[in-house]
Amino acid sequence: MKKNRVTAIIGVPRVFKLFYDGIKQQIDAKFITRFIYKMMSNVKSLKIKRKFCKSS
Repeated sequence: MKKNRVTAIIGVPRVFKLFYDGIKQQIDAKFITRFIYKMMSNVKSLKIKRKFCKSS
């Protein structure tokens, strides 16, 4: 998406829910990912979130 500079995605809400449910299930599967997800959900600073969740 970055390579092609996509700025919008058109989709069906049911497909987005399937993606969300799959990702959430993987997060909930392990304690450490649950802990990090909860911790980052409570952080209000966008700068900290971007620094911690930086893409490679």
